[in-house]
Amino acid sequence: MPRILRQFNLHRREFDPKALRNDTDPEPKVPPVPRYPGLHEEAAPRWAALMTRARADDKDLVVPAAERARYEASFARFASVFPDVFYVSERGRYFPDDSDDKGRFLSAGYHNVMGFWRDDVPLMELVLDEKGQKTLNRLWDEFDFIADHTARTWAQFYFNQSGAVDGKGAEAGRLRPTDKAIDDPDVIFGLRNDYRAKAAADPANDPIAVEAVEYHFAWINSTLRRVQQMRLDAEPRHLDAVLRFAARAYRRPLTQVERDGLLTYYRSIRKQDGLSHEDAIRDLIVSVCPPEFAESLAADVERLRFHGNYLDAKTTYNDNVKICTPITSDSSGSLYFGFYIAGDTPIGSADTYSVTQRARAPGSATCKSTPPTRWRGSSITGLASSTATATTTGRRRLARPEMRER
Repeated sequence: MPRILRQFNLHRREFDPKALRNDTDPEPKVPPVPRYPGLHEEAAPRWAALMTRARADDKDLVVPAAERARYEASFARFASVFPDVFYVSERGRYFPDDSDDKGRFLSAGYHNVMGFWRDDVPLMELVLDEKGQKTLNRLWDEFDFIADHTARTWAQFYFNQSGAVDGKGAEAGRLRPTDKAIDDPDVIFGLRNDYRAKAAADPANDPIAVEAVEYHFAWINSTLRRVQQMRLDAEPRHLDAVLRFAARAYRRPLTQVERDGLLTYYRSIRKQDGLSHEDAIRDLIVSVCPPEFAESLAADVERLRFHGNYLDAKTTYNDNVKICTPITSDSSGSLYFGFYIAGDTPIGSADTYSVTQRARAPGSATCKSTPPTRWRGSSITGLASSTATATTTGRRRLARPEMRER
């Protein structure tokens, strides 16, 4: 499929001389239009019949036989300036005849090979300047870098369709390799060799089939390698970003010991625990603000309130006051969260429940809080699951989470 789509890419600014008909030619035979193809059926015959019928009824395509060369040159110039499309933003599953499949856009599935196929040669050549071309190229690179759609599509093909070459059927895949990842070049080109051999073994196949197989698997491999290299190149920048984040979290420049410690931790969890870069970065971010970090701020503030003096009863609060919702921040840096009280504390007993708590961000002289809403001896038993505190549009007011009753 990529090779077929590539042919569309490369010929958007060309016209088909066979579309013209001499005025001395007999009327063309109009073929019947086949039904719309079903799953795994070829759409090209229907498309060819539709094109033939459209051309047969177009009188503008009938040219004087004696002047055919002049007309072909004129059509060629016109097509070069006015391509059939400048870019393709939508394809159906049965492209090019997607008359019954509009509105699909970039849908999921193995058909992503079509849906995510870049087709904008006329736009690049006729409309965009050099800056615009670089911007569009970067956006396409970022698209695959973030969405990883080529790798996801390849994995789906391998596990769900690649078994067809083994005679297992169109919806059969292959087992996961025992010694290599499925995106390893040896795996990709091994599968290519099997498809190439099958295509070459059938004399009824168009010779272009072998070329299409070669191009498809080479394109898959080169795209995966390019995205992998982009990710490797980005790793140092990700680490620098975490170090900058840590300095903002600590509210001071990092010492060399702290920088080295974070980088050493990152390398150790990648090497010893086998984490991917993305997972290791997640762990590194979490490690920047461990529970002990919050306690270390106590020496820098006059008073830390949690409906009472937390510092006078830290163990009691830690054991009995539990945050039970995600934490939400507003535009000024204040944090909002829901909590419940599991046992007796200076601010109440276990039958006291709170919806929200507001705590000022560290860094000022004091950390203030606003009184929560409480219920005593009522039917309320706590905060409903899957609910969270949230600020309203503009982050000016707090929207309460849902309550759970007995």
